[in-house]
Amino acid sequence: MKICFLTHNVDIKNGTGRLTFEFIAQLKKALPQAGVLILTTVGSSYEGERVILYPNKIKLLVSLPKLRKIFERYDIIHAFDGWPYGVISALAHLGLKNKLVITAIGSGSLQPLYRWPTGILKWAYRQANALVAISSYTAREIKKKAPIVNIKVIPLGINCEYFFVQGNDEKHLEDIKTFQPYLLSVGRLKPRKGYHVSLRVFAALTAQHPTLRYVIIGSGRGGYYSELQKIIAELGIANKVLFKENVSDEELAFWYRQAELFMLLPQNINYDVEGFGLVFLEAAAFGLPVIGAADSGAEDAVWDGQNGFLVKPTNIAAAAARVQEILNNQELRQKLSVNSMLFAKKMSWGHTIDSYLKLYQSL
Repeated sequence: MKICFLTHNVDIKNGTGRLTFEFIAQLKKALPQAGVLILTTVGSSYEGERVILYPNKIKLLVSLPKLRKIFERYDIIHAFDGWPYGVISALAHLGLKNKLVITAIGSGSLQPLYRWPTGILKWAYRQANALVAISSYTAREIKKKAPIVNIKVIPLGINCEYFFVQGNDEKHLEDIKTFQPYLLSVGRLKPRKGYHVSLRVFAALTAQHPTLRYVIIGSGRGGYYSELQKIIAELGIANKVLFKENVSDEELAFWYRQAELFMLLPQNINYDVEGFGLVFLEAAAFGLPVIGAADSGAEDAVWDGQNGFLVKPTNIAAAAARVQEILNNQELRQKLSVNSMLFAKKMSWGHTIDSYLKLYQSL
């Protein structure tokens, strides 16, 4: 089997990159004889990668004949997200007999359905031999605007073995201990991550938990970061909140291990959404109880009521109550912790890849 992937990047330092890196690495492990080509927009020196997907949409359209010639040599064309890669793949694939798979991830699978020309993404979805969503939420949101398309849900997975070997160097431990106890969030500083909500949740907890801190690990220091700083000043919690960026996986593992629990409250900001939330599974792999948002991709990344809780995305009081419940009840916390590790093992990349291989073979 020969598979050609189209994706933005394969860099493990960002969400899309880690998703595609792990997917392709685990696929090669499960199917070592497969021929794999990865077409990207941003290079990361990954073996088998060709950086030929122009960020300029006009140049990308002009390159369609070149893409078509590449596609002719492969059995499966697999695009990660609807826009632009699913659309470009569908255009270059017209008339070919090989098979097209589109994986709908998040914002790129939804936003174009609400923007002109709204029909192009619907058309691309209909051209695909298989349309897959990474969460029930993503599939449900697509169906609102494109009810006629068939969507299969295959959740993402986690490479537990990779994370378990991280965090053995104790050089980070002393710095972390000075900030304990703390809640943890991980993810790039974007409005859809909901930090403007989770900061207020944290502030609501400080009266009963005056020693509690809040650690946010994620890159991005633009306008949204400035907005968060204003919220922090307004709430009077500047000495209790720590932002970290450019954190290695080694150090990240330590921050996960020493946290009280994990909290991220994804928002739908003009259809810029969190399609799944791999960080929920990372936190679960370290045995952390998790708090996530309902009506988001977290619905498939959190075992609601078993390894944590889902709350309405903007319900500050409900989220604070759930966090407090976990902090105040050691028996509940232990139950959630054990279930987190069980859930992470269940949500392995092995299950995800097996589902995709069955899908490929059925086309």
